[in-house]
Amino acid sequence: MGTLISTMLPYTVVFAVIWTLVLVIWMAMGIPLGPAGGLVYVP
Repeated sequence: MGTLISTMLPYTVVFAVIWTLVLVIWMAMGIPLGPAGGLVYVP
């Protein structure tokens, strides 16, 4: 089990970083997240 976790950990970190960047770019462009997506971030 430890070998599986240590093998998959780098992929998990990379996917988390990439999807976080995609979400930030998506929100910066002002595109809604979905039908009636109510997520609003006011800095």
